[in-house]
Amino acid sequence: MSGEQQETKYNPLYRTAIYPEAASIFSFRPKPLSEVKDDCLVILDTNALLVPYTTGKESLEEIGKIYRQLVEQKRLVVPGQVAREFAEHRVTKIKELYQQIARKKASIGLGRYPLLDGVSEYKKALELENKLNESIPAYNKAIDKILDVIGDWYWNDPVSKLYSELFSEVVVIDLILDEAAVKERLDRDNKYKMPPGYKDGCKPDDGIGDLLIWLTILEMARKYKKSAVFISLDRKPDWWSKSEGRHLYPRYELIEEYRRNSEGESFHSVTFSSFLSLYGATDSVVEEVRKEEDLSRTGISIGFGLSKQRIRRRYAFFEWLKKEYDPLQIDSTKGRFDYVITTDRGARIGVITKLVISPEHAHKESDEFAATLPIIQTEEERVDGFLLALIAFDEDAARAVESRLLKFGRFVAGVRYVVGYKAEKGEFVATLDLRY
Repeated sequence: MSGEQQETKYNPLYRTAIYPEAASIFSFRPKPLSEVKDDCLVILDTNALLVPYTTGKESLEEIGKIYRQLVEQKRLVVPGQVAREFAEHRVTKIKELYQQIARKKASIGLGRYPLLDGVSEYKKALELENKLNESIPAYNKAIDKILDVIGDWYWNDPVSKLYSELFSEVVVIDLILDEAAVKERLDRDNKYKMPPGYKDGCKPDDGIGDLLIWLTILEMARKYKKSAVFISLDRKPDWWSKSEGRHLYPRYELIEEYRRNSEGESFHSVTFSSFLSLYGATDSVVEEVRKEEDLSRTGISIGFGLSKQRIRRRYAFFEWLKKEYDPLQIDSTKGRFDYVITTDRGARIGVITKLVISPEHAHKESDEFAATLPIIQTEEERVDGFLLALIAFDEDAARAVESRLLKFGRFVAGVRYVVGYKAEKGEFVATLDLRY
C-alpha cells in the first residue's frame, strides 16, 4: 500500500492539526462567563430559536427585550445554517400547534341504555349531557376560529414576526463557502470523531449542519476578536465534555480553535434558560423555559404534539429514571431509542418508552420490541443493554398490563422491563420492574 493510500485511510498526526500550538494548552486560561457576558458575541442555535413556540406570551416578550438589546449592541449572531434549519422546523411547530387545537373539539354522547332508565344516576348523567351539548357548538365554533387564525399565519405568527423585526442581514451571517475545504473538514471530523457534529455523521448530509454553524462562529471570531457565547440546547458529547451526568464545559478542541481564530478570546456555551437568566429575564420566564428544556431532553416536548396528560405521564417516568440512574447522563435522543443513558459504571442503556392504552396494546408493543431487537443490536449506535417502559393510564391499567405480560409476554435477555403509571401526586409508580 502506498503512502498516499495510507494517508487516506488514517493520519496518525491528526492531533497536530487540532492543536497546532501545543504550548497554548498550558498557557491559555479561558475568561469566565461572568467576565465576558457584557461584551461578547451571542450566537443562537436552531433549537434556541424554536423554544418560544412552546412558551407563553410573557416569555416571548422577555426574549424579544433581550434580543433587542443585543442587536442594538451589535452582538447578536444568527448563522445562515441556523436560519435555514429554522425555516425547515418552524412549519412543523405550527402544524403541531394546529393539530393540538383541532383535537380539542368536543362531542358528548352517553348513548341510550333502556335498562338504566330507572337508575337516578343515569338520569342525572343525561340531564348534564343535555346541558353540555347546548354549549358544545359554540365551543367548537370558537375552536374553528382559533384554527382559522393559525391557518392564516403565513410567516406572521408571533415568533416569526419578532424575528423579522430583529434579524436583519447584519444579524444573520451567511458564509461564503469553499465547498472542497468544508467537505475535507467534515470527513476529517467524522473519521476521527472530532467536534462538533460527528454524532450526526450518520445523517444523510453527514451531519454537516453543526460544522457550518461552527465555521460561522469561527468567522465571527476572526472578524471581531471577541469572546462568544453559543446558546444551544444541544448537550451531545460532540459539543460537551461530561462526567457523572454533569456537563462540565465545551469540548476543549472547540475552545482551543476559537482561541486561535479570535487571537486569545474565550468560547462558552449555555442553555437557553441559562442565557435568559444571565441577561436578566424574570424567574418565571427562566423556569418556564427550563421546564421545556427538561421535556426536550426526554424527547417528550409539547412540540412533539402530545397532550398535556400524556406529557405528564412520560415526564413522571423520566423523573423516576433520574432516581434509578443517579446521576442521569443522556448521550443521545436519536435512532430507535427515545434516549440513550450512561450508568455510573459506564454502561450505555437504550431506553424506549411506550404509552399504552390497554393490556393488548402493551403486549403488542412488547412483542414488536422483541422482534426488532436483533435489528437494533446490529445498528451503529450500539448499547450495552435495553430498557422498555410501558406507561399505563392508572394503577388498574398498569396491573392489567403487568398480568398480561407475565402470562403471555415474550421476554428477551438483557432487557429491563418496567410497567407503571403516574400517581395522583405526579410521581411514577412501577408495578413491574423485571430485569430479564
